[in-house]
Amino acid sequence: MSQKIALILKRGIDWKSCQSISSNLVKSYEAQDCVIKHYEIPMYSEFPADFIATSKRLCADSPDIISFVDHGEAPYMLISHYLLHSNNQETEFIFHIYGDFTYFLNSWARCLELLKGRKVKLVCASQAQAETVKSITELNDVMTIPFSVDQDDFFYSRELREEFRKKHNLNAKDKVIVYTGRISLQKNVVYLVECFNDFCKKFGEENTYLYIAGPCDDIGMPYLGKNLLVNFYRSKFLESISGCEKIKYLGVLNSKDLNELYNGSDIYCSLSTHNDEDFGMAPAEALSTGVLGILSRWGGYKSYLNTSTDILPVDVDIQHDSIDIQIAQYYKAMMRQLDLLDSDENRASRAQLMSQSYGLKTSVESIKELIDLKNPVLPSLSDKIVRYAEKSKNGNLFSKPVFSDEYQDIYKGKYD
Repeated sequence: MSQKIALILKRGIDWKSCQSISSNLVKSYEAQDCVIKHYEIPMYSEFPADFIATSKRLCADSPDIISFVDHGEAPYMLISHYLLHSNNQETEFIFHIYGDFTYFLNSWARCLELLKGRKVKLVCASQAQAETVKSITELNDVMTIPFSVDQDDFFYSRELREEFRKKHNLNAKDKVIVYTGRISLQKNVVYLVECFNDFCKKFGEENTYLYIAGPCDDIGMPYLGKNLLVNFYRSKFLESISGCEKIKYLGVLNSKDLNELYNGSDIYCSLSTHNDEDFGMAPAEALSTGVLGILSRWGGYKSYLNTSTDILPVDVDIQHDSIDIQIAQYYKAMMRQLDLLDSDENRASRAQLMSQSYGLKTSVESIKELIDLKNPVLPSLSDKIVRYAEKSKNGNLFSKPVFSDEYQDIYKGKYD
């Protein structure tokens, strides 16, 4: 008899990357030989009434597995009500853990405490995130399953490349660097613009362009208590590219236009040091079209560096009051990749390699292994997660203008 799996989805997800992740995870579960049902809960809510109806449906349906596929706070309200009223003591719980796990540490600690002695699987999208979660929870059974890219949306196409380059008046000698994703302080986009301009001045790259696409945000660095005024970073970004003929900002694009942009480009570059960089959907989607890569050696990005020698690293290091990016390595990587483009005939094979590593087919196989895996029950919470959860109750775990001892303990050696 087929297993019954309940997929818990959250309403009101804002980030495009998280929407893609959730959609592809659902597709990977629905490809299994299981009975799949969807259940919705609010993205954020402290009202038990918002979860009771869903909990009652779960109790009535009595699934074998309940899987939570979206980011955000731990679903404490739903689980507490379900455990109180369900007669199924064998239900297994699967949590796909995102980079915001640390930000919502208090709710996750409460949720995991509820599930002590139950069958629980924690799944991260990269080894860096898994090591971070292991360090905090002191659990050894944290699994890694990369998020996936739908090859119907992102793929290599010579025709799309020619269309894009014709539309933007790019000739055969022109080389395009691309950054897509949030235009945000921790993504270091203004810094990327500065590095690109400096590189072109130093090395006289007349036919090299930087194309940028994505929404601006003013999130700042809430982990360190650094908040920005509305439109501050957007204004700073637009000012940084003002008058730069070699830099093009295309705004917010849909998947179809992103795929065309990637195909028309040559190198994907991101110098992000975002605390939530657990995987990186934008690099995965871009690399699926066969572009070369330049990525900060940070968080989930490190997984890509192990996938292909055509993705070059820029080292970073967490210091007391900053995260240092090795600019000399950026220059070196740019020179190497631009030189490689002059004789590059491997784009199609790179796209195929990325498809094998991060495509939906691979994700479907990984989810099957996850479902079949027999996992031990969840033990008591570690002293560390209890201590950090207590400190984060008032949102002050990292609220210092420096990279505190707690920040260093959680991220250093795992993310950098």
